[in-house]
Amino acid sequence: MLAVLKNKQATTYHDVINEKGYSYSGRSAEEFKQQGFIVLPEEEAFKIIKKNIEDKYLTAWEEITEDQYWDALETLPPLNFTKTAYGELFWFREFTALDITNVYICIYSNTPRYFKAAKHFTKNHKEILEDLYSHLTRKDN
Repeated sequence: MLAVLKNKQATTYHDVINEKGYSYSGRSAEEFKQQGFIVLPEEEAFKIIKKNIEDKYLTAWEEITEDQYWDALETLPPLNFTKTAYGELFWFREFTALDITNVYICIYSNTPRYFKAAKHFTKNHKEILEDLYSHLTRKDN
């Protein structure tokens, strides 16, 4: 199967070309290419789309208020809520794209600090915490 992309910044397929050489719209790969579209094997196209979605939807850590944290926690039941001696972490149940959704963290200290970022849900808690601590270390320097 071949995938048709509008351009290198595409976040979805424009069309798909089957084994017989034609798309659902009846056009061939050559016709798409003549019109400026990109035609690639599906695996390559998916890699481009995945990277474009990540570039568009993954976000850096931002410090938020306690009210923002609780508002997210109470909007929908959280995914993978975890509470430890160091703080709390949960994923927002609504996904933005692919496996990307917001993760919220409360770090216990004299005054609790709250953070959120859009990350891959497939990352485990350790990776998420390491990512946040790395961000905080860079920010403090």
